[in-house]
Amino acid sequence: MTFIIAISATASILMFRRWADFASKSVLEITQVQSLMPRLASLEDRAISIQKVDAKLKQDLQDTKSRSTILLKDIAAELIEITAGEERARVRDLQSSYQTYIDGLERQFAMMEQGDFEGAESIDNKVVDPAYERLDRLLSYYSNRAMIIAQQKSQQADIGTIVTILTAAMGISWAIHKLGQATKLSEIALAEQKILQASEEVLKQERELLESRVLERTQELDDKNQILSQTIDQLHATQADLIESEKMGALGHLVAGIAHEINTPLGAIQASTGNMTKALEESTRQLPEIVQRLTPQQQDDFFGLLDRVLRSKAPLTSSEKRPLKRALTQELETYDLENSRQLADRLVEMGCLAKGSAIYPSAEISGRAVVIASNL
Repeated sequence: MTFIIAISATASILMFRRWADFASKSVLEITQVQSLMPRLASLEDRAISIQKVDAKLKQDLQDTKSRSTILLKDIAAELIEITAGEERARVRDLQSSYQTYIDGLERQFAMMEQGDFEGAESIDNKVVDPAYERLDRLLSYYSNRAMIIAQQKSQQADIGTIVTILTAAMGISWAIHKLGQATKLSEIALAEQKILQASEEVLKQERELLESRVLERTQELDDKNQILSQTIDQLHATQADLIESEKMGALGHLVAGIAHEINTPLGAIQASTGNMTKALEESTRQLPEIVQRLTPQQQDDFFGLLDRVLRSKAPLTSSEKRPLKRALTQELETYDLENSRQLADRLVEMGCLAKGSAIYPSAEISGRAVVIASNL
C-alpha cells in the first residue's frame, strides 16, 4: 500500500511539475509576444511616416508576424492545458483578439501599398488599435495568471515531493522492518536446520548400532539353529528306535485285546438286548397313556415320528450331529422351550430327522415334534 501511495504521489508531482513548466513557459512566451507587438506597431508607424511600404519593411512585418503567430499558438495550447472553465474560454478570446489584430494590420498594409494612407489610418483607428489594446490586456492578464499558476503548481509539486519522500521513508522503514523479520526467520530456519542435521546424525549412529546388533543376533540365531538341527536329527534317530520298540509292544497288546474281544462280544450283545427289551416293554406299557393325552393331529405327528425313527438308517458321526443339533436347537428356541438343547440332542440321537442319508431340519416336522418329544 505504501508503494502504491508513493507511485500515485509521484504521478501527481510529475503532473504538477508539467503544469508549472507550461505556466512558466507561457509567461516567457507572453513576454516575447509583448515585446513583438511594439515592433509590429513601430513597423506600422514607420510605413505611415514614410508614406510607403518597401520590401524590407514588408519582410520585417512578415517575419515578426510569423514569429508572434507561432508563439501565440503555443501560448494558447499551454493556457488551455493549465486552465479550466471561464479562463479556458477566455483563451479563445485571446486567440480571436490576436487574429483580429493581425487581419486588421494586413488590411492596413495592403491599403498603404495601394497608396490609400487615409483608409489605412482609418482602419488603424477603428480596428487595429482597439484589437491591439484588447490583446495587450489579455496578454498581461494571462502573464500574471500563468505566473500565479506556476507558483501554485510548483508549491503543490514541492508538497507532493515532501509527501513522497515521507512515504518513501515510511516504505523504506517498513521494508527494513520486514527485512529484519526475514533475517530473524532465516536465522531460526538455519538453527532448525542445524538441529535437524544433528538429529539425523544421531539417528544415523543409532541405525548403525541397531544394524550391528541385528547382525550379531542373526549370527547367534544361525548358531542356535544349527545346534537345534543337530539335536532334532538325534531326536529323530531316538524316536525311530522308540517307535520300533512301541510297535512291538503295541503288537503284543493288540493280540491280547483281539483275543479278549473275541471272547466278550456275545456277553455284551446279551446285556444290550436285555436293556433294549426292558426299555421297549416300558415304552409299550406307557404308549396307550401317551396316545390318549395327544390330540388327533399330535397322534398323526407322533406316529409319523415313530415311523421315521424306525426307517432311520445308520447312525450319524459326532461331526455330522453337531451342526444338526445347533440348527435344531435354534429352531426349537423359537417355541420358548426351556429344554430346547436337550430335546434337540434327543431328536438327533433318535434319528427322527433323517431323510435318506442326509439330515435336514424340516420346519413342518420339527415344529410339531416339539410337542411330541415333550411327552416322551
